[in-house]
Parts: sequence; C-alpha cells; structure tokens
Amino acid sequence: MQPITAQRVKDEGLEWQDIRVELDPPHIIDSETFTHALQSQIIDAEGNVYHGIIEDNGTVTAAGGYTRYDSVATFGGVAKAEPAGMSKRFGIYNKTRHTMFYNSQTRQVFVHAVHPSVSDDNYYSMDPLDVVGWLFDVDNREEPVRYDDEPQAFAVGIPSGVMNAIEQHLDGNPIDWVRCILAEALGDMQLAGGAVGVRDGAPAFTPEQVRAALNGIQETKAVSPASIDRPEEKDPLARTAEQLRAIIKRIRETKTISPPIIDAAQDDPTTVEKVQVRVGEIEKEC
Repeated sequence: MQPITAQRVKDEGLEWQDIRVELDPPHIIDSETFTHALQSQIIDAEGNVYHGIIEDNGTVTAAGGYTRYDSVATFGGVAKAEPAGMSKRFGIYNKTRHTMFYNSQTRQVFVHAVHPSVSDDNYYSMDPLDVVGWLFDVDNREEPVRYDDEPQAFAVGIPSGVMNAIEQHLDGNPIDWVRCILAEALGDMQLAGGAVGVRDGAPAFTPEQVRAALNGIQETKAVSPASIDRPEEKDPLARTAEQLRAIIKRIRETKTISPPIIDAAQDDPTTVEKVQVRVGEIEKEC
C-alpha cells in the first residue's frame, strides 16, 4: 500500500475512486463469505495505484478521506499488524473504542480509534510508555482495559483489603471468588464464567457456596478478637460481662481459646483454670 503526496494529488487533479477488488483470503462475517469488496484508491495517469494521501502535516488520509493515520510509519506498519486482544474506551463522550494492534515484525504497537456515531476513524502509534500506561492505569480513565479474546474480561483495580480478606477466610483462587461474588450479587452466577484457566467450564462456585462463604466471613468478623474492646490490664479476668459473653460465643463456634488467654496462661499456669471457672459462672447467668 503506497501513499501519494497531497501536492501531487492537487497538481495532477487526482481523486479517490472506489474499485472492486478480490479479497485474499476471503472475509467471513456472520458465517457469510465475501470474496470481493470496494476499495478506495487513487490512480495516476500512468496507472500507479495509491491507497493514502500524505498531508502537509505528515499525517496520512486513506479510505476516501474517512481514515486517518498519525504518520507515514503508522500507515505502513498497521497493514501488517494483528489485533493485540486489548481495547479501551475513552475520549469523545466516553464512547470512542481504542483497540490495540501489534506488528510482530517491526515490534510496533498501534491503536485503532472508532466512535460508534462518527464515520471517521483514526490510527495512531504507541511507544512502550503508552503501553505501560494502559496496563497500569486501571482506575483513572472512564473505562478499564478490556481483553477482547474469549472469554472477554475487564481489568479493574480491586483494593488489596478485599483480596486480603478473601485470601484469609476462603479457600480457592481469590479471582474465582471475586467473579462469583459479583455474579451472585447480580443474580446470575453464569456471568462469572469458567474458573481461572478454564475457558468454557462452569463457574468455580455455586450461589449457595458464595452465600455461605460471605455469611461465614461476616460472622467471623462479628466475633473476631480484634473487634472486641479489651482493657489494658494483662489479667484476662478483668473483662466486662459483654466481652466474656462474646468470648463464650466464639469458643462455642470455633472451639478455640482466645489468644490473649493463651498468652496469659503461659505466665500463670492457673489462669486457664480460673477462666474456665469464671466462664462456667457466666454461662449459668446467661
């Protein structure tokens, strides 16, 4: 695909022409095969064919003037580039879809920008810093990076606190849990897609498993030792009735002894016996 300068087009009075060309290989769209298509070309007096016009500012106009490239290098490189499988939507009214392309021969990266309500489209190049910006800027633009290859997915920033809570309380892949929790919240577990690493499989967890897991986390936090206010005294007996009732409830549910009581027992071997007696008294009162 050769471009021609805007000055030659003007001097020679050349214009865009729609020429029927054969597609090699044929294009398949919605199971229908197309072997020919119309292609916008500029043909000079000697029969030379051009597919782009190099404008005075260095950009290239193609496709009858409806497609623009930011440079001659982009115009030549895009022709041999393949979809990179990522896109991002931002720009005019937050609807312009920017799809990434990669030329494996030249190691160049390009982006095709298309707005659903605008006939013009644009191609521009990206340097390594731009690509890194796409991968790391997951929260600051109107829409996160979308992975276009199946199964399609979005890259979003999940606070570390959320991931830490899931890893601490739940067995299994945290990403599977995040997907299934969101899908369950929306009322359709199939939205979670297959488990991590499984393209067409069933969701990693059932709705019942998700609800049980969330209830378990909430109940654990409700009686977590860190959530119970304790006096500064080292003596574990110096507690309010409410604190002891909470500890009793936790002992019944988890069958474990509170860590501070264990620490105290190491200093005083009679502590556990004292606490057990006091717990018995409180249980009778409850």
